Amino acid sequence: MKPKMTAIEAASFLGVTVQAVHKQLRTKDLAFEKSQNRVFFSHSTSKKLFPIEFKHKVIAIQIVKGGTGKTSLAQSIAVRANLYGARVLCIDLDQQGNLTQSFNVNSEEFPAMIDLLTEGHPIANVIVPIVPGLDLIPSRIENAILDNTIMLKRFPLDRVYRDTLS
Repeated sequence: MKPKMTAIEAASFLGVTVQAVHKQLRTKDLAFEKSQNRVFFSHSTSKKLFPIEFKHKVIAIQIVKGGTGKTSLAQSIAVRANLYGARVLCIDLDQQGNLTQSFNVNSEEFPAMIDLLTEGHPIANVIVPIVPGLDLIPSRIENAILDNTIMLKRFPLDRVYRDTLS
């Protein structure tokens, strides 16, 4: 995965011409790629190009019915936010691990949220870097017992994820 933003998209967002974006890229000596007369760049360039100060924000996507596009929507929002310069952490809690698969991560190679809560794995060992500025806490089938574990171990439901991820 190599997400990129075009100079045309950046110009539209900034309210300037494409030539003005090209000029900023050159004068600020920012990294970009050129292919077929189009200019592309990634997260590291976006952070320097866009004057956005991001605040911590949690976006949760949950629908019980399958096939509604939850994974596609979550991945699209994460990648797009990353391309505007935001640091993004995706947390896949679904036991099927579709978001984990969509980022091409082998869930068997990494601890999941259930391991974080039950075995005390350090959070740094659970986070998998996808691309600069975009990370993932993967999921696998063992996450199916998350709800029961939280209930049986009497974890404070209102704080269990917040405290773990803070």
